[in-house]
Amino acid sequence: MRAIQVSAFGSTDNLVVQDISVPVPKADEVLVKVEYASLNFADIMARKGQYRTDSMPFVGGLDFTGIVQPSDSTPQELVGKRVMGFATACQADFVVAKQALVAVVPTDLDVTRVAASPLVACTAIELLERAAKVLPGEKVAIYAASGGVGQILVQLSKRMGMGKILALVGSASKAKRAEDLGASATVIYRGENAHNYSEEVLGETDGVGVDAIFNSIAGWTFDQDSRMLAPFGRSVVYGMASGEPGIIPSNKLHPTSRSIIGYSFSNLRNQRPYEVKPILKRAVDLLQQGIEFQIAEIFKPGDAPAAHALLESGGSQGKILFDFN
Repeated sequence: MRAIQVSAFGSTDNLVVQDISVPVPKADEVLVKVEYASLNFADIMARKGQYRTDSMPFVGGLDFTGIVQPSDSTPQELVGKRVMGFATACQADFVVAKQALVAVVPTDLDVTRVAASPLVACTAIELLERAAKVLPGEKVAIYAASGGVGQILVQLSKRMGMGKILALVGSASKAKRAEDLGASATVIYRGENAHNYSEEVLGETDGVGVDAIFNSIAGWTFDQDSRMLAPFGRSVVYGMASGEPGIIPSNKLHPTSRSIIGYSFSNLRNQRPYEVKPILKRAVDLLQQGIEFQIAEIFKPGDAPAAHALLESGGSQGKILFDFN
């Protein structure tokens, strides 16, 4: 079968399509013929050696959609069903996934929307509810609001009745998408505004700041977060797209009862896999309810270097997919 392999840590030149053996599922796993696998920023970091410590070479990917194949370990009622879910090494023609980490998807849903949803939808649900514990009427700021997770955070925040939704975007061209999805206002946080965008956020909140920040960038953004987070506010960090960790002095937190919270859906998947399926089913519900999952671009496996380059450039809006049909 075809698989997108990382042959060595480093540049996109190390992404190659190889013919490898079809994996064999264990007793608690299913074999899935992959239709589409998504590309996440974790894949960029993994390629660079900043996310995982796999031995070389390794196959990338975290989430997928596809058709369950017959095997000795697969319940008959799952065979032939379309599922979406999580597994390592899913950027390939076939993948094995734990039964606890997949959910059946109705066949009337558009398969590319399904493929775009697992990680971004589950992450957004968890960020709002488990990590930030947002309440109706609160004000939120969302970094990379035109990205995969960001777009879902904007939509769910609107559904949950947030008092103000501030979309932090990298350029003016990305602002309209966030506004169309329900953002109250947009703020450009990169480029010439990188040193003062917290002032804009304070201006949008009558000088009080926001109750929750969803930060997938970290690094230099932490200084700005410390200025725009309201008393009792929560800054939830779920990524490091800047390539640098965020650092904030503790004396900027405890006097105003503010907190920094880390979150990783991959950690939940690894440590508490029994909690994943209910969240996946909620993601399926969101698909059926018509929540929007924007597709930035769909690539063939052989175009993996271009796909990585697009995501890494920050120029994409929505999800990037690999087509394994």
